[in-house]
This record gives sequence, structure tokens and C-alpha cells, in this order.
Amino acid sequence: MPGRGESDNLNLVAVHAHQRPAHGPVRSIKIARLPQRSIVSSMTALEEIHQMPLHEKLRIMEAIWDDICREEQNLEVPQWHKDILDERERLVAEGKAQFVDWEDAKKQIEEATDRRSH
Repeated sequence: MPGRGESDNLNLVAVHAHQRPAHGPVRSIKIARLPQRSIVSSMTALEEIHQMPLHEKLRIMEAIWDDICREEQNLEVPQWHKDILDERERLVAEGKAQFVDWEDAKKQIEEATDRRSH
């Protein structure tokens, strides 16, 4: 039996093909709460994730995000992030904010990530 608090550690979420619908979002997922993993076993879990097809990685990411959203009220936003948001809100209120078309923004992001990968 795990020690006190160990059962609260979320270490790995796995969705296997036979556990999820062929298409569409994961409707429910069982998240195993395992005892604290060693660095070696955590690295093994990361290797397993790296080998998963992209669609499975995305499903796991969605499940993790859904889990995080349920605990949003417990999320503490750092002051530096609040400061940035306040500054952006002030610029919008003063009519000084500059907006970029979404298609242009995506193109800028793609170009920036292409430069980093080369």
C-alpha cells in the first residue's frame, strides 16, 4: 500500500486503442494514481510517450487539460502574469493595442518555429 500522500501523485496517463473510441474526444479516462516514480521509471514513461502516435498524444493532452480545468480555482496566477494582462487590458482601453489577424499570427508562429528547428 502506498505511503501517505503517494496515492495523490499523478505520474502517467495512458490511453490504449481498445480503451477509447476510434474517433472523437475521449469521453472518460481512468487516470492511474501510482506511487511516486523514480527518475528512471519516469524517463521510461517519457520514452513511451515519445513513441505514441500524435493522435494518442493529443488525446492524453486533452484528458490532462480537462483534469486541470476542474481544478482551475486552485491555480495561482503569478504576479508577473497578472501584470502583463493588466498592461494589455490598459492598452486596449486606451485604444493603443495592436491586433494581428489570426491567419497572419499563425504564419508568424510557423515562420518562427521553422527557424528554430533548422
